[in-house]
Amino acid sequence: MPNSSQTIPGHLYSNPATQQTGKLVLMKTTLDLPDELVREMKLRAVMQGRTLRDLAADFIRQGLWLAAPRPLQAPSPGSRAEISADGMPIIRGEPDAPAQRMSAEDLIALEQVLQTQEDMQRAGLPV
Repeated sequence: MPNSSQTIPGHLYSNPATQQTGKLVLMKTTLDLPDELVREMKLRAVMQGRTLRDLAADFIRQGLWLAAPRPLQAPSPGSRAEISADGMPIIRGEPDAPAQRMSAEDLIALEQVLQTQEDMQRAGLPV
């Protein structure tokens, strides 16, 4: 597994003066995070039925002591995600999905290709 960092977009609140007028101002930023941290955040976001952006913003607020930590939530009923007896997340796919026939290495390689393409698109580069 490569030890490179992944880039995820984030949004931070800015300009308290505009918050007082009721306008929500978001500032787009880019964070370079270790792969294992991004994977854990993505799993938690899926398990909680939240976006990665919202989860990251909550973690930053908690780290800055601006919000209390949220307790881990069980997946919603009907979700493809579940938590195993040892606490590991399990995400079930359709029985006939191509991923069912792929090895873990192939799935990881596919994810990395797709994330690279997504990063290139965000940067305005040809894919």
